[in-house]
Amino acid sequence: MSLTNNSNIPLSVSVFLATNSYDFKPNPRSLSATDFNRSIRQVILRNRMNGPDSPTEPVDIASLVKSKMGTAIHDSIEKTWLDPQMREAGLRNLGYTESVIKRIVVNPTEVTSEQIPVYMEIRKSIKLGDWTVSGKFDFVAEGALTDFKSTSTFTYTKKVNDDKFCKQGSIYKVIHKDIITNPHLTIVYWFTDWKEASAKGDPTYPQSPVLPYKIKLMDEDTTIQFMQSFINQLEKHEHTPEPELPQCTKEELWQDDPVYKYYRDPMKKARATKNFDSLIEARKYFGSNGGVGEIVTVPGKAMACNYCSAAPMCSQYKQLKAQGLIKE
Repeated sequence: MSLTNNSNIPLSVSVFLATNSYDFKPNPRSLSATDFNRSIRQVILRNRMNGPDSPTEPVDIASLVKSKMGTAIHDSIEKTWLDPQMREAGLRNLGYTESVIKRIVVNPTEVTSEQIPVYMEIRKSIKLGDWTVSGKFDFVAEGALTDFKSTSTFTYTKKVNDDKFCKQGSIYKVIHKDIITNPHLTIVYWFTDWKEASAKGDPTYPQSPVLPYKIKLMDEDTTIQFMQSFINQLEKHEHTPEPELPQCTKEELWQDDPVYKYYRDPMKKARATKNFDSLIEARKYFGSNGGVGEIVTVPGKAMACNYCSAAPMCSQYKQLKAQGLIKE
């Protein structure tokens, strides 16, 4: 992939943004567990970007900032656990006894009854027909899977990705059945836009910048059926021209719902008189005010495109961008 630095990001940071430590190398017959969280359009275009149909248009490194922030958090957590001195110092600071600290072993090949095994960032694969499906989980302790998610508070408050997280965790469990035995996944949210003032004023807002959230996983048969169905769609559209690929859905785009703004005086739009989530409710209110004023529909904006490597060659993204429907 060709990169540009149009924002003149300093070399000290631009080198970091221009590197990729992700060890999964996509090809037309390989999928990662994370790929099943993506849309059919995104996976197919991603594969084409890494093949002979890759776009000639370079990618600016400023567009990689958000994804690299998440990578940096993952790498720092892994580094702490893999370094015995750092790990033991952290555990002591948290009040764990020396007897417990010495029993903890990270990524052991064999485990004794006295040891407490912790597993991190282990990749393994299985075969589904002609396809290889691999998964590299974040953290497993006592058979329970934990996944770190660096994201906005929107993802947590709207629960937009609960189903995706469940499917990804379930795939990890199928691939790593010898390590992951607990039927629940714990998402550890690391919020990139958390505000203390919002937490104090809104009980539904996450009350901490780092927050655990538990999700029930699917059983093995259901998980394999889901993976096979996804693969069937990839095979169906493998050679479909880009404009004819299935469009990403509102859910896949992480797109907000539209807002319907009622203005009693259409000449004064600095602030709406009242906002509605439903056009029907907005029209009822409009009618109750004698039909005076104006209703303005504000379309919801998409966020997922900001994290999609296939955006440079996606006509749907370019259309949303032209319409001002990409959340910055």
